[in-house]
Amino acid sequence: MMILAVLILINVLIVVIFRMYPRYGIRNLKAIILNYFICFITGSLILGHPAIGTSVIHEPWLPYALVISGLFITIFNVVALAVQKVGLIITGIFQKLSLIFPFFIGVWLFEEASSVLKWSGVGCGVLAIIMINYPDRRDIDYFNLIKKYWYLPLLILAGTGTIESVLFYVDEMAIVPKADIGFVSACFLFAGLWGLLYCLVTNNRSFSRRDVLGGIALGVPNFFTIYLLLFSLNQGWDGSELFPVLNVSVLALTAFVGLVFFGESLNRMNALGILLAIFCVLLISI
Repeated sequence: MMILAVLILINVLIVVIFRMYPRYGIRNLKAIILNYFICFITGSLILGHPAIGTSVIHEPWLPYALVISGLFITIFNVVALAVQKVGLIITGIFQKLSLIFPFFIGVWLFEEASSVLKWSGVGCGVLAIIMINYPDRRDIDYFNLIKKYWYLPLLILAGTGTIESVLFYVDEMAIVPKADIGFVSACFLFAGLWGLLYCLVTNNRSFSRRDVLGGIALGVPNFFTIYLLLFSLNQGWDGSELFPVLNVSVLALTAFVGLVFFGESLNRMNALGILLAIFCVLLISI
């Protein structure tokens, strides 16, 4: 449980770091690409040697690392476009709804324990995600925003859900034994290389000092979001419990941090959503 608490706090810290980027003129894409390389360096420092070498081509997890790394950079660009076209709120909702993917995989594919409480908890979690993000009616019209760009939220849901599901699968099938740091580092290194390739193709090659600092600030905690997730699964957490608890807890705590430290406002629906998120975690934990 302590590891899960740390994992939740690190995920919230990453949201706070992103929240600070505009204030310091840090460009998201550039900082994120650099962050992937910092993640790889972090893994190498933990091991005391380069996290991967030429023998990586013989690793059974290599295809999965390539898929995850490609999704990392692809989904980021889709998220950036979705924020511009349909708004941050709808984008955030569909990102967190990804919890349904590993939940169903855990219950149906890997036959993890299922109960009325667990199903009720996940249902409450989905509702809490929508309520926490729900704005005042005068601020936004969900249907009009989604009508034209309906495919963007669905791509985010599918992409984020696929990443979580693949991570769950490689652990459950022992393809990545004992939360292998080499696998985690490889995912980030390949993502960074995909990102550099994207910059070359789009002729967007300049990196400022602020981008570098933003990448460093993001990279270290970001490494542990994946490593501790795999570590928790390896220690016996059911994926059908871990992913819902993690996603809902991060969203609820992020809303609280925004209220206390950034002066963001919560309407009645948001506040009820936070309470429902707590109830969701209790149901699933029981």
